[in-house]
Amino acid sequence: MSLVHTSDDTFESDVLKSEVPVLVDFWAEWCGPCKAIAPILEEISGDYQDRLQIVKLDVDSNQKIPLQFGIRSIPTLILFKNGVVEAQQVGATSKRLLKEFLDTNLWGDTWVIQHERDPNQEIAQKQGTINHSPAIRNLAAAASPLRKLAI
Repeated sequence: MSLVHTSDDTFESDVLKSEVPVLVDFWAEWCGPCKAIAPILEEISGDYQDRLQIVKLDVDSNQKIPLQFGIRSIPTLILFKNGVVEAQQVGATSKRLLKEFLDTNLWGDTWVIQHERDPNQEIAQKQGTINHSPAIRNLAAAASPLRKLAI
């Protein structure tokens, strides 16, 4: 899906009634960080094709919707699922962090790797299903208790 530019008048049909999750980028032409994430949003749009729609709303030309959602800083990214706010990200971000934000909030449950010697101590969180293989248990046991693991 390509990027869609919405307005106060079309926001309901473009976002709230969308059949796929929607990431709304609240932005302005004069905003440097907004310009910095624009190419990342283009790439993400291609990466997530039919699974996610990315919609841009210019806060200078459209003031009703930003006020309705309490937008105080831009860029602000709000993820909608079934017309409801699922998550929000304020400020510019990297592609990797944006993908992590989307994956965490779009797909399923989050699993936690626990420290083998202390099950009450969480090592890392990652979206998806964990296989309790010896390799993962050994990796979790060897990791620093606060270090995120990339598995």
